[in-house]
Amino acid sequence: MLKKIKYAILRRDLDLRERIFRIIILLGSFQALVGMIECIFMKNFFKVLPVLLILLLTFAVGLIATFKYRKIDFAASLLGVFMILVVFPQMFLQNNALNGGSSVWFVLEIVYVFLMFQGKKRVLFSLLCIGSTTSVYVYAYLHPEALRPLESRLIAYMDSWFGVIAVGFTSGIILVFHKKFYEMERQLAEQQREELEKVNQSRNTFFASMSHEIRTPINTIVGLNEMIMRETGGQETWEYAKNVQNASKMLLSLVNDILDLSQMEVHKMEIVPVEYETETMFRELIEMIHVKAQEKKLELFVDIDENLPSVLYGDVKRVQQVFLNLMSNAVKYTKEGSVTLSAEMDSISADEILLKVAVADTGIGIRKEDLEYLYDTFKRVDNKTNIQIEGSGLGLSIAKQLVDLMSGEISVDSIYTKGTTFYVKLPQKIVQAEPMGKLSLYAKDWDLSKTRYQKSFEAPEARVLIVDDNDMNSMVEAKLLAATKMQIDRAKSGKECLELTRKKYYHVILMDYMMPEMDGVETLNQIRKQENGLCRDSSVIVLSANSLSDGKSLYQDNSFDGFLEKPIQGERLESEILRLLPEEVVEYRRDEFEAENHEIVRIRRAKKRKIYITTDCVSDLSDELLEKYDIGLMYLYIKTDRGRFTDTREI
Repeated sequence: MLKKIKYAILRRDLDLRERIFRIIILLGSFQALVGMIECIFMKNFFKVLPVLLILLLTFAVGLIATFKYRKIDFAASLLGVFMILVVFPQMFLQNNALNGGSSVWFVLEIVYVFLMFQGKKRVLFSLLCIGSTTSVYVYAYLHPEALRPLESRLIAYMDSWFGVIAVGFTSGIILVFHKKFYEMERQLAEQQREELEKVNQSRNTFFASMSHEIRTPINTIVGLNEMIMRETGGQETWEYAKNVQNASKMLLSLVNDILDLSQMEVHKMEIVPVEYETETMFRELIEMIHVKAQEKKLELFVDIDENLPSVLYGDVKRVQQVFLNLMSNAVKYTKEGSVTLSAEMDSISADEILLKVAVADTGIGIRKEDLEYLYDTFKRVDNKTNIQIEGSGLGLSIAKQLVDLMSGEISVDSIYTKGTTFYVKLPQKIVQAEPMGKLSLYAKDWDLSKTRYQKSFEAPEARVLIVDDNDMNSMVEAKLLAATKMQIDRAKSGKECLELTRKKYYHVILMDYMMPEMDGVETLNQIRKQENGLCRDSSVIVLSANSLSDGKSLYQDNSFDGFLEKPIQGERLESEILRLLPEEVVEYRRDEFEAENHEIVRIRRAKKRKIYITTDCVSDLSDELLEKYDIGLMYLYIKTDRGRFTDTREI
């Protein structure tokens, strides 16, 4: 029986209010029975019998309504009305509350009101309590004869004692259970939070794995397509390859949207500002979107302020992602007409501007009542009209969150069936204030001598090792570096990498982060402490499908010398390797010294120089001390046509 009662009270499917009411019903029924015994003992049983019968009947109705039908509102209101208007006023008058303890029961009805009701009902029942109690006291004051005197002083004291004990213990028991229920809910919430974190962690792991798997073929497509663009001599073929490159970037942006959403939900998204060329950012944006616009036979207009600073400082990847999402949506929801991209600026200070971009279309527009749902994740408004339009509903949600992270603003102005305009304002630092000049819309008007590949350096004596478990990826990376004439070797695993670094010195090692058995971090650690290893001081660049913010954290936390995000871009790959190569092995092309090529000059100026110290004697430190303090030995190197070797067992 007790187990059934306990289960009826502690059931997890009940809310806190219903649990408390069930306790009150049970306690009230028990107290009514005890009250009847008290009245028999005090010899006034028949005087209060009608009141007790009404009370018991009320509790019986409450028990049935609560436990059988779960009509909590009806039962709570019924019990409240009878207690406030009938039971407690009658007890006050029948037991002469001025000499007994009936007045303390009015406190219990007030506690009951605040526990059981909310909002307007709580106000209504509070006023009912005040009105009923005041009326009883006023009536008793004006008609003292209505108060029935108790038989003796002892009975009066006993009645008062019983009222204090009953009300006190009832309130205390309710508070104890209330605390217990609160603790149960807290533990349940904590358990659900931990489970949610595990689910989020599993989901993020899945997304990271999925990203790696998807980016692997994209990396191959982008890399081989770049080789086609480099080697083709025909203008038409080059433009085809350029369109493939733009389509690959669009595909990559969809993958990034999914990954970014998972990061935002766990509040791990970071803004990583870098220097970027304003013209290049807008040109790449137009390149990616103009193919889609042409497919739908839409006009694409561009109105970019020529006075925008040529070089800005901000998270160019996120800035471009916001604008790309807005323009993709504009093309997607426009059947005929045009899409317009315009940009201008407001000056904030001498070294900062407010970049103002508007994306307008002549599409289907947005209903006024749908505007509040516009930035909801996976929410698509006006589904009946948009049923044939592809999309996940992620673009605007991610754009809004990215703009907020960059301390910007996004707004929309739309007329249903006429078109929509999105406005974005982003604060950006100024690096070079010179105007960027006129930006042309069409690819045929661009200077192809600048967009075609030009190798940035040659280094025939430089040695590079590519470590990647995917043959296609390592092949692509090797081909992208072929024009630099560097000596390139490839390894399929961390184990194979360690075998090569024991036999041959490499200036730079390109290390894939996610590899089976031994990942990039573990392989790096083994290289750094490899006994008689030739590459303990070599520069290691990690290649990862992680975002720029995660990637920087990855290589900084694990002492990598650089980071490249997949899919690998040839120009960025060359630039990162050039930054780490010793200057004596690099043979610059003559035209790279011209003043107009600021990038090469900047890289050379920032280059780190390494000092090598060799000795032809054997260290006199014990192996124990070498291991304890992680002291590395540098032997005399012998350079031959077959490679560079140490003067130990290898000779």
